[in-house]
Amino acid sequence: MNRNQWLSEQTRGWKERGIISEEQFCEIVAGYPIKPSVSPTRIVFVFAALLVGLGVVLFFASNWQELPKVLKLTIIYTAIVLAYYSGYKLYFEKASPGLGFSLIFLGNLFFGAGLWLTGQMFHILSFNSNGFLYWFLAAALLAYLMKSALFMGLAVILLSIYGVTGAVIYSDYLFYYICLVAVVLPFLYFYKTILLTAFSLASLT
Repeated sequence: MNRNQWLSEQTRGWKERGIISEEQFCEIVAGYPIKPSVSPTRIVFVFAALLVGLGVVLFFASNWQELPKVLKLTIIYTAIVLAYYSGYKLYFEKASPGLGFSLIFLGNLFFGAGLWLTGQMFHILSFNSNGFLYWFLAAALLAYLMKSALFMGLAVILLSIYGVTGAVIYSDYLFYYICLVAVVLPFLYFYKTILLTAFSLASLT
């Protein structure tokens, strides 16, 4: 927990005990905005989620052709819903924020894998970069909802891949720059994440 988060928690307690008013609480919080933080514990949880997600994807990929389409879709979207729902309950209800964050991150990985596996089944995204664009939008939405630099970092990576595979190959840079200006840059401006800013600028080159 960084200093601004600590101050926000303290002032919320003061407000609940009647020490300060609602207006004073809002003024204090507005003066010390909470910036996205990347804690070592959260990084460990995310790394674990990456390993679990990779293991699940590899397991089903090795047996994918043998499964009927209905079962494939059921597995994909059940995994996404369960990961998001359990992550939401743990993260937003403060039961276990670190584990909840990792489950939401895992849900986003399942979402990306689900896009490509569904695309392969119906021959939609096999030779199309739009999957990275849809995945980017989902990751960016979670970054804003959770004020998470990690999710925006993932979103920037996905947008960069989309820029390379879509913009370069098909010479279509419009959506790439629209997403960069309308989605990524406002996050960098409001939350001022230095490493993410540097990475985003590097993606322009």
